[in-house]
Amino acid sequence: MLVDDHYLVRVGPANVLGFELDMEACAQAESGEEALALPCDELTGREHNDEFYMDGDRVRTRTNRSGGVQGGISNGETIHFRVAFKPTATIMSPQRTVDVHHEDTVLQAKGRHDPCVLPRAVPMVEAMAALVLADHALRQEAVRAGASPPKD
Repeated sequence: MLVDDHYLVRVGPANVLGFELDMEACAQAESGEEALALPCDELTGREHNDEFYMDGDRVRTRTNRSGGVQGGISNGETIHFRVAFKPTATIMSPQRTVDVHHEDTVLQAKGRHDPCVLPRAVPMVEAMAALVLADHALRQEAVRAGASPPKD
């Protein structure tokens, strides 16, 4: 739904983070205060509450502790989340392992392997988040136009 040039989209953190976790080597994903490394578990409900206020003609939140999503709906603030990737498993150093005959052996990787997934991870995370948000914006527009909500 377009409100004052900002889309309010029904998108829960589980939707964005679930797709991020589907990416190869993604080991962890968090949203809201956890993504901002804030101590939400040390705050009371009153301290954690994200108050709304008017900033000119735009509704804003004072702290954005929810990471841009409240009750499964984006609130117009920046959506914050972070993901962590495992290091690449294939390293060029010899590694002890077990072969198909259950015998101890040493494995030495050969060939070309990425030493770090980071250069590929950033555009993948950004693209996946954009796709999920676009999907939810289109779903919301379809519901507004009278279509039945999709069943996930």
